[in-house]
Amino acid sequence: MKLSFPDFAGALEAYFMGDKATARDAFTRLAEANPENASLFIMLGNVYYALGILDDALANYRKATELEPGYGHAYYKLGVCAFRAGHLNEAREAFAKNLQLEGQSHAMSNYWIGLIDNFLGRDEDALEAFGRLKRESPDSNFANFFMAQLLIKHARYQEALQLIEELIARTPDFVEAHFLQGQAYKGMYRNFDAIQAFRKALELSPEDKRCKTELELLIEVAAL
Repeated sequence: MKLSFPDFAGALEAYFMGDKATARDAFTRLAEANPENASLFIMLGNVYYALGILDDALANYRKATELEPGYGHAYYKLGVCAFRAGHLNEAREAFAKNLQLEGQSHAMSNYWIGLIDNFLGRDEDALEAFGRLKRESPDSNFANFFMAQLLIKHARYQEALQLIEELIARTPDFVEAHFLQGQAYKGMYRNFDAIQAFRKALELSPEDKRCKTELELLIEVAAL
C-alpha cells in the first residue's frame, strides 16, 4: 500500500501540535499499512519517546535500522533512546554505527560515546571521542569541559588549562569552568592563581561549598 500524504500530514500535525496519543495511533496505522517504510518507524519511535515509553520507542528505532541499515538518523535516535533507557552498550554501538555512515554522521555521536566511555571508566576512549567532537566542532563547550575534567584527573594540567581558558573566553559566567581552572592551577602548585580562580567561581556562585572549601585550604596553606 502506498503512503497516503494526507494521512501522513495529519499524523505529523498531531505530533507537532503535542497530541501524542492521536499521533501514535495515526503512525501505527501508517506503519501497519507500509511495513517497509523506515521513516514511519522513526516517527513512531519519536512519539513513544516523547510519551516516555522507552521500550516501545526502542523497538521502533530498531525496526527502522533493520529496514534501512544505512539510515544514519535511525542509529542516532536509537543511540539517544538506548542511552536514556540505560542500555549503554547498545547506545554506544548505535552511535558508532552512525559515525561510520559517511555523509550521515552526527557530530554529537562523539559526545554521547564520550559520555558513555567516561561513565564506564574508559578514560582514554572518552578523551578520543571528545577530541573528535572538538575537531569537528571546534567551538564545542561540551568537548572542552569533559576533556578538561579527564585531563585533570590524569594530572595533565597544562593541556587542561588550554581547554579551560577557551571555555572561559566563550562562557565567562560558567562556574564549573572557573572551578576546573582552580583545580588545574592547584595541581600545578600555582596556588595564587588557584585562589583567584576559586574566588571568581564563588563570586558567581556564593553558596558553592566546594569552592569555599578549596579556597579556605589554599589560604591556610599560603599563611603557613
